[in-house]
Amino acid sequence: MTATPNSGAAAWQQDGRDVRIALLGPFEVLRDGFPVLVTSERLRGVLAVLAASAARTVSADVIGEHVWGDAPPVNLRRTVQTGIARLRAMLPDDAIVRRPGGYVLDLGPGQVDALRFEALLDEAAAIADPHTERKLVGQALELWRGVPYLGVEARALASVEVPRLTERYLGALERAADLSLAAGEIDESAARLRAETARHPLRESLWARLLRLLAAAGRTAEALATYDDVRRRLADELGADPGPELRRLHAELLDPGADPVAADPVTSSAPGVPPRAPVPSTDPARGPASGPASGVVPGSASGSASAGVDVGAVRPRQLPADIELVGRAGLLEALDEAFRTDDPAAPGTVAVAMTGQGGAGKTALAVHWAHRRQEWFPDGQIFVDLRGFADRRPVEPLTALGEVLGSLGVPPDQVPAGVDARAALYRTLLAGRRLLVVLDNVRDSEQVRPLLPGAAGRVLVTSRSTLRGLSAREGARRITVDQLPAADAVALLGERLRRHGLTVGPDDATTAAAGEGSDSSAGEIPIDGVTLAELAELCERLPLALVIAAEYLARHRDLDPSALVRELRDGRTRLEALDDLGDGPTASVRAVLSWSYAALDPEAARAFRLLAHLTPFEFSAELAGSVAARPVPDMRRLLDHLADLSLLASVRGRYRFHDLVRVYAAVLCEATDDGEERWAASIRGLDWYLHSVCNAAQRLRPRRQEYPPPALTPGVRPMAFDDPESARDWCVTEHRALAFATQRAYDFGRYEQTWRLAWDFGRVLLIGTAHRDLRVAVARLGVAAAEHLGAAALYIAQSNLGNAYQRSGDSLEAVACLREALAGCRAAGDVGTESAVLVNLAIAQNRAGDKEGAVGSCRAALEAAARWEADPAPAMIAPAVAVCHFNLGHALVELGRFDEGIAETRTALELSRRDGHRIIEGLCLSSLAEAHLLTGDLDRAETCAAEAKTVLRTMGATDGLVDVLLTEVRLGSARGRPGDARPAYDEALRLLGSSPDPRRDLLDAAMAG
Repeated sequence: MTATPNSGAAAWQQDGRDVRIALLGPFEVLRDGFPVLVTSERLRGVLAVLAASAARTVSADVIGEHVWGDAPPVNLRRTVQTGIARLRAMLPDDAIVRRPGGYVLDLGPGQVDALRFEALLDEAAAIADPHTERKLVGQALELWRGVPYLGVEARALASVEVPRLTERYLGALERAADLSLAAGEIDESAARLRAETARHPLRESLWARLLRLLAAAGRTAEALATYDDVRRRLADELGADPGPELRRLHAELLDPGADPVAADPVTSSAPGVPPRAPVPSTDPARGPASGPASGVVPGSASGSASAGVDVGAVRPRQLPADIELVGRAGLLEALDEAFRTDDPAAPGTVAVAMTGQGGAGKTALAVHWAHRRQEWFPDGQIFVDLRGFADRRPVEPLTALGEVLGSLGVPPDQVPAGVDARAALYRTLLAGRRLLVVLDNVRDSEQVRPLLPGAAGRVLVTSRSTLRGLSAREGARRITVDQLPAADAVALLGERLRRHGLTVGPDDATTAAAGEGSDSSAGEIPIDGVTLAELAELCERLPLALVIAAEYLARHRDLDPSALVRELRDGRTRLEALDDLGDGPTASVRAVLSWSYAALDPEAARAFRLLAHLTPFEFSAELAGSVAARPVPDMRRLLDHLADLSLLASVRGRYRFHDLVRVYAAVLCEATDDGEERWAASIRGLDWYLHSVCNAAQRLRPRRQEYPPPALTPGVRPMAFDDPESARDWCVTEHRALAFATQRAYDFGRYEQTWRLAWDFGRVLLIGTAHRDLRVAVARLGVAAAEHLGAAALYIAQSNLGNAYQRSGDSLEAVACLREALAGCRAAGDVGTESAVLVNLAIAQNRAGDKEGAVGSCRAALEAAARWEADPAPAMIAPAVAVCHFNLGHALVELGRFDEGIAETRTALELSRRDGHRIIEGLCLSSLAEAHLLTGDLDRAETCAAEAKTVLRTMGATDGLVDVLLTEVRLGSARGRPGDARPAYDEALRLLGSSPDPRRDLLDAAMAG
């Protein structure tokens, strides 16, 4: 984007609009010259994000990332829409336009000071005339009013754009000083420079310009005093002496015969404006120069003239040795696509960032692809290992640039001293050349940014960090390097084992995993495909771990491979086996993980260790916050940081450990954190699950006067649910983790938590058709825990187990358990719970075929409920009268007593609606649909079935939904339109899955007519 060199106020109006937005200092909006008051910092943040990308589409997600960061609102898009609507009311009607993919602030660069600032500097960089350049840089500096984005709540802008714009401003200020010195006009630059040295006291390039200006103005004594001031500052704060340029200037000041501004400042480099190339050659023997591509090295940062060094013939070939890859065809194609262009010299840097966890094979993939596509880069390939995650210190950009410049043929004495000057020379030398730069093992975006080429550069970056900043600011395309597919992992293992002389025998398991059989070769012990497939999974299909595992099997070739693999099922043994190779740290999974861990600050490291004992499944920031006793927003920030370093996987706002990483973190936790802290963290995690599932169960199946759960542990903030839908969704997401937590609580001897988890989790499981395998297992744990507690816990647990048996199709076991529970609550005088257990018994009797017994139990349940209502003694479970009437009505309908059954069901429907018990409401409507079908009232049956489906789908009550769908299939047959019943039939079978549910046969019979 290039702006014309218009001045001040006229520039704001160059596009014929009446809006001005000022970002370079305190945030300000003017309309027709009058201030527009935007009171909310976040609303100012939304407008600032749009203004920074004026005339370009900005998505709601990008706005959310910049303004809310790690703590977005629940409904981000709706919040952004509301904010946009408020802004539109303040601005002209068409200022903010909705476009596909987001919103556009339809302003020109002259109406946003930050855009005009950069446009002026870009234009100045392209001007050959120093006088015009000085004018343009001066206009840009006039727009600067202080710290950018002041008063704006937009974290990403503050962390990325503020430093970047500040750097451009300081570079422009330095360039303005250079141009003033070259013109022999000492203006107000000295005062401005002195003000900025106070704000940036360690920036030596600012001090150097100030010294030159003071000396040029004849203020030598002041310049010497200023040098002494900066020397003391550097010594006090950094323990270092001034750099070479300042020392040289000091020597010139001390020598009255030297010209204090003898250096050519116009050729010196400043970040705001690129450095000047030397005057092109007109020697006929060499032909006209064409800028950097001519092979002339510009002068150094000190300004000393260079005779020029021909680097055109230097074509670096620095790639490490290529290796044969197994798999990764899709990623190789993605790299081809990212770098492919009809014109390899087309302008614009193409940057690709390959990210993923340590050991995923990022470097091998990058090197292999670069070798494969050498012909795309005839001017060479540069390879730099930046050691972002290694056993040595990361390579600083200054050092890396020096090495790269040397590889490009720049003599050591012509390598500039500073990062900015080196980066400018580096970009100059690469301009116009078809050359690939591979930057390996990058720590973060800041480390790699000075090494990005300009113009038509092509750069491939590998990192464990996600490099979000590089993607957002430089537009780098991100490619994730994850685990190998199962087939490729098995193939890699087989290939490595054959290299060690081991025999890999083909069989069905290998064929299924690898897609083809494996050729056998001579070896000492055959390794079957089943063993290979398991070993690949134990290594999490990571190339580094697979290669080390093959070496491990080869070193123990005299032992049974399947026995070795069984030993590796233990995480600690596996970590040791993938560690002890004596072949350097890069051949150790533990060492590779340790380098990522070393990059963590103490708070993130503690979270990483404590969370290892949490769960082997995905988990939420809410759970992690309770485990670590940290606020959820802070915890989400830490988790995202761990994910950025590939120590966690982030999946749709949830997190997961890779198994090897989890084992490593657990080992660290036991070695670092004391037992009391580990125990407390585990208990907080169990408490979070317990109280969260209790809240969910109460929202889904509300009860009165329920036995309260144990008191909350301090620091635990369980989930709360505003509606049944959110409670249901949470339970579906967490079902495996809840089962794991129940088992863990039992293993820890936390019996109170165990039986309560089993009870509330069982209440949730009853409403769906899924997870039948979990129901009985979890309920049995509840009974085992309750045996340590007392009679009340035991009869509740037995009732819960009876329900689990009943839903799993074992009605006889269900009746037996429920009779034991009934005896227990009667012995305890718990009349309220007696009513609830009698209802459960009625359901089991009905499914067992004892319809009359079910009616009797329901009537007994209603009688017990009436007694309890008359004298509400303490009860573990309060009676649910609507449930009693519903089950009584259902049993009566199945006995053919339709009028009685429909009346009871209608009573249940009224009570459920009164009490807000939506699941019972849906079940009542389902039962009425069935009753009306049986009595021939098909229209009413259809209406009730439709209403029932709506309610039960909303609640996720899939078990009851199957009954409604069965009724709809029967309705289709009754109307003589079995084809209309096909969707209901298919949905019901899908909900039942592979479970041996007797309703499957009923569906088939109904469909057959």
